[in-house]
This record gives sequence, structure tokens and C-alpha cells, in this order.
Amino acid sequence: MDNLATLAGVLIDRPQLILEIHAIVDREKDGFALKQKQLTEQLILNDGNNPDLAKRITAMETLLGRLAGEDAVNKIKVGLLAEAAGDEQPVESSPDRENDKYGKSLYQA
Repeated sequence: MDNLATLAGVLIDRPQLILEIHAIVDREKDGFALKQKQLTEQLILNDGNNPDLAKRITAMETLLGRLAGEDAVNKIKVGLLAEAAGDEQPVESSPDRENDKYGKSLYQA
């Protein structure tokens, strides 16, 4: 941080200086972050940031269905049902917990 403060001070004191910065891009990491940002923006535009979990899930289902097809949504549902059926130990479950898990799965798709 000290280096940045020094640099800022020099640039303020000498406005004639031009600073060139060359960016380095990691296509895998940056690509994933960009996709997440775009998804978040699309969700916000389509009621995906609604505090009501059911409405947020509906927005995510709609968006995923539009982008990847209804089969993608159904695949997530079937996968979660199969996972729940395969659990050997009973886990205390609630509709909110299941919806939250489903919502996270939709977001990660």
C-alpha cells in the first residue's frame, strides 16, 4: 500500500507523467469470474436478487432454462433427488434448506 500511496503522490505532483499499465490475463480464472459477474447481472435484471427464495429460484430456473435449455434445469433437480435418496444418514431437512441447496446448484450451473 505504501508503494501505491507513493505512486499516487508522484502522479499528483507531476501531472505531466503518463503511467502505462500492461495487464496480464488468466483466461481460465478471469473467464470464470467474468461469467459469474454476467450471471449475477442477469439475475439482478430478472428478479434473481429478490429476498424471497422461491422467487429467486424461479428467476434462476428461467434464466438457466433460457440459456442452457429445460433439460439443464431438470438434470439439476434429478441430481439433487438422487443425492437425497442416496443419503444413508438421515439429515434434518427443511424446505428452506433444500431450496437453498437447489438455488446454489442452479447458480453454479
